[in-house]
Amino acid sequence: MGELKDKQILIVGCGITSMSCARFLKRKGAKVTISEKLQLDEIDPSILKELLDMGVEIEAGEHKVSTFLKQDLILLSPGVPLDIPAIRASKEKGIPVMGELEFASLMLSAPIIAITGTNGKTTTSTLIADILKEAGYRVFLGGNIGTPLIESLYINPLDYVVCEVSSFQLDTISHFSPYISILLNITPDHLERYPDFISYIKSKMKIFKNLKEDGAAIINSDDKNIRCHMPSINTQILRYGIEQRDGLNCYTEDNILRVFIDQRHRMELSFEDFKLRGEHNLSNLMAAVLCAAYVGVKRNVIEKVISRFSGLPHRLQYVKTLNGIAFYNDSKATNLDSFLCAVKSFNGKLIVIMGGIFKGGDLDSLVEEVKDRIRAAILIGSSKELFIESLKGKIPFIVADDMRDAVSKAYSASQPGDVVLLSPACSSFDMFEDYKDRGNSFIKAVEELWEKRSE
Repeated sequence: MGELKDKQILIVGCGITSMSCARFLKRKGAKVTISEKLQLDEIDPSILKELLDMGVEIEAGEHKVSTFLKQDLILLSPGVPLDIPAIRASKEKGIPVMGELEFASLMLSAPIIAITGTNGKTTTSTLIADILKEAGYRVFLGGNIGTPLIESLYINPLDYVVCEVSSFQLDTISHFSPYISILLNITPDHLERYPDFISYIKSKMKIFKNLKEDGAAIINSDDKNIRCHMPSINTQILRYGIEQRDGLNCYTEDNILRVFIDQRHRMELSFEDFKLRGEHNLSNLMAAVLCAAYVGVKRNVIEKVISRFSGLPHRLQYVKTLNGIAFYNDSKATNLDSFLCAVKSFNGKLIVIMGGIFKGGDLDSLVEEVKDRIRAAILIGSSKELFIESLKGKIPFIVADDMRDAVSKAYSASQPGDVVLLSPACSSFDMFEDYKDRGNSFIKAVEELWEKRSE
């Protein structure tokens, strides 16, 4: 990246990633400005205070083209649209424009294990990092998972960087070069951002753009969108799938994972004690195991981590059972495919709490596929009317005012043996700060219901 001291650097967006970038750049002596479309009083006060204390200049309320054109470098926070006039003008002038992922990776010496996919990224990334740490490696886990990649630059030495990567981050890469790239699945998502599904697929495929020649691509061969759109690459491709068939490097058989990389690297592992529900989590497990086997982690180490890994909050998280009715928090299900995976993880009848900001997809087809599994749907959020149109005559539905009301109505609609499942199939920002806030609200409402029914 060259010398950063006294360089004029603009960060677009004001959040966790921009904060990390500003800290790093100020330590390097750069002159940092942040451009944020929100008004100053709409920015998180704690973030605003730290930035001002660091001496960062903040321009709020609009993205001024004149400010962009004064910069030596422009860094984009994830999710910033690439077609805003100020960014277009900067590119036309030849000013380097890149995302935080690209910027940080250019200064990293440790090999990067990059994981993307519509669903399962965080679970798989965390599992890979846990296995590598158990094997004795020095590991940084970050990226889209919540800790910006740039934070890894403070840690030395590192053996591996495990990096969850979103499509928004991939949209801004040019030189991001992983050692291992993992693509878990591709289903319709973020269609409010991309012009069509093919554009979203192409974005995901950029994970293989600069894959190192001595590395590997790990892909889910059960996913037809990956099979049909996988680009031609010159590195080793490792394929996994639930059932045995030709060409797979990992598959399942009688609670055993069979792994074959080459004649010297083959193993059989038990996943009988794996705690996560659903075929989709078994698929994520195979991706993690293939990655660990490729870097040389021994079977007993992998099995040890598999047996203790209990998953992450807000992902099919068991909460409580009240009078024979189990409550599960799957607030991270922000699209139709993740909702479908959650529903298929249970055998009994479900009361689902769903709704929020709809991100696109074929809702009518989804309803047809799950209608026999669902006793009733409790609807919340801004997409209620859209869901009502698709559910009419197929799945009974009840409209709720808020999460407490939704949990109460779900309990009333359920029967002993049922599962009440928060799996919104939508993003959360109409009613909550994020999916964590939504999940925590669900847990709190269940706890309150428990206390009330226990009196």
